[in-house]
Amino acid sequence: MINFTVQKEGTDQTLISFLKKRFKTTPLSLIYKLFRTKKIKINGENVRYYHHRLKGGEKIEIHDNYLQQSNLTIYPLSQYKIYFEIIYEDKNILIALKEHGITMPSLDNAVRHYLSEKNPAEYQQQIENFFVLTASHRLDKLTKGLVIYPKNPLAKKVLYKAIADKSKITKKYLVKCEK
Repeated sequence: MINFTVQKEGTDQTLISFLKKRFKTTPLSLIYKLFRTKKIKINGENVRYYHHRLKGGEKIEIHDNYLQQSNLTIYPLSQYKIYFEIIYEDKNILIALKEHGITMPSLDNAVRHYLSEKNPAEYQQQIENFFVLTASHRLDKLTKGLVIYPKNPLAKKVLYKAIADKSKITKKYLVKCEK
């Protein structure tokens, strides 16, 4: 049996997302089978609805002897020098200027590398809490522009809601055409 207690950072995510992060090497079909065979309990009650929204302090029990949690790994950091400019940074968000010709995965790795060098203890804490630092939106490889990175789960949630509400964050594009 494997036990988890949902921390404050894990609230409001779905149960299936929570499990996929903790059992990265387990096939998704096996995780769904745990639901069908009633091997997952929350606060002592069977759960078959995998989109259940978790709340802080809930106790998750998984009754399976073959599952193994993934070992914590540091996400791949930038192997090549990717240059980007930090426009704004505080404890919740980082805004970077992406140059044209840089892919988003490369920029994500470069920003992770920057943050891991800046504060290794905080970066390791994020990994232990299964928080993956990724951009809240994407830009094409040939596009230059600002990219927003939430630095914690609460900032990510607030930022996604703000982006969904078109009156709070607007996107503007300027196109330069050459012949």
